[in-house]
Amino acid sequence: MFIQIEETPNPNTLKFLPGFAILNEGETADFSNADETKNSKLAANLFQIEHVVRVFFGHDFISVTKLGGINWDTLKVEILTTIMDHFTSGGKALDKEGVNDNNIPDEEFFDKNDIEIVNRIKELMESYIKPAVAQDGGDIKFRGYKDGIVYVELQGACSGCPSAAITLKQGVQNMLSYHIPEFKHIEQTASRISSLYGFLPAQTPIFEYTEVFTKTLGDSSDIITKEMYTFNDKGGKSITLRPEFTAAVVRLLIEKKLQTPIKLFSTGPAFRYERPQKGRQRQFHQINFEVFGVEDSKADVELISLAQHLLTEFGINKNVKLEINSLGDSETITKYREALILYFTKYQNDLSEDSKNRLIKNPLRILDSKDEKDKSIISDAPKISNYYTKESSDFFEQILNGLTILDIPYTLNNKLVRGLDYYCHTVFEFVTEDLGAQGAVFAGGRYDNLVSSVGGKHTPAIGFAGVLSA
Repeated sequence: MFIQIEETPNPNTLKFLPGFAILNEGETADFSNADETKNSKLAANLFQIEHVVRVFFGHDFISVTKLGGINWDTLKVEILTTIMDHFTSGGKALDKEGVNDNNIPDEEFFDKNDIEIVNRIKELMESYIKPAVAQDGGDIKFRGYKDGIVYVELQGACSGCPSAAITLKQGVQNMLSYHIPEFKHIEQTASRISSLYGFLPAQTPIFEYTEVFTKTLGDSSDIITKEMYTFNDKGGKSITLRPEFTAAVVRLLIEKKLQTPIKLFSTGPAFRYERPQKGRQRQFHQINFEVFGVEDSKADVELISLAQHLLTEFGINKNVKLEINSLGDSETITKYREALILYFTKYQNDLSEDSKNRLIKNPLRILDSKDEKDKSIISDAPKISNYYTKESSDFFEQILNGLTILDIPYTLNNKLVRGLDYYCHTVFEFVTEDLGAQGAVFAGGRYDNLVSSVGGKHTPAIGFAGVLSA
């Protein structure tokens, strides 16, 4: 008898494969302690080995979890011997075939109106997720569905392993977003409404040459300095997983010589290397709207109206509010930048490290700081409205009047600057407290000089984006 050993994502768990099925297809048995082994002599014998803390049986494997900090070398031999002796003497994994008292499932919880989506989730788990988890020496059980959240239980190698839990959570979330009708409805709704407003579909590659982003996003933005997934290809060229869409869409506009004015809608996965938290993931699905070639303030109002329309269609407009600001034109930004440098330099020693760096590169970004050290200093900073040119002031006033006419409520936020360096004039966010600190549902603004800054002709532009979720 030959038993194969495989490592798992959990360093404290090994997977032992005897070369034949030990349980019926789809059946598992999880033993979290020695007291649960009354129906399995094999599991009981494994728990008699010092430092064994969990045993799990899959269809054709046994995974054994040891105490952390204990070396596998001696333990591995004892486990192999115990398994081999048990099966060569004619023993079975479970003493009573098909009976496993430990795995009587807890009662599942979900609203009966969600039965269709629950059944689809279970199908997807059986078809896609369970086989992958079994490869890693574990199992995943559906436990419930409530308020758009899927509840599962991890067993075997995956149980108690933080990295496995995080990876599975993100994997399940991404997989469901492509298959569950509730998730797909959001993308389809966005696509349908975009066409009503005259938007054309535009798709860009997931990979772009890194310079596409570094030229457009600004070297002081968090995306460039902290968050991009960048690699060298076989030819030595630097390539990056797209962290957002605007830079890639601008590249498309220039390369394909698209005629303006034009409205473009794009959707797909984007990637940012940041700490996963509520409202933020390293891979996320984004919807993106861009209008090129329209300088009139009516374009700003229409785009904000489109965002409001989407929120209403998604049924989440009641908990979301619009915050808006204007950065003004180039003259306004230059004068305001000088005023901020003068002001923040007085408090340079008290600023956070990020804000100290921004003081040199782009002092407007200090206003966006969430650091507690910066907040009291920012509260007394000069207000940009005091530096508007007449043209900037008039342009912003036209937008606010347009929102009032359309009965779209808004809040003026003179600290709103957005996180990218290319914005001018209008910047806005639809925000909610439901996402914690990362509260923007939709966010965008105007970037009239972006296309020309990367080699295209002068093309006024405005856009916004949002992360797609159920």
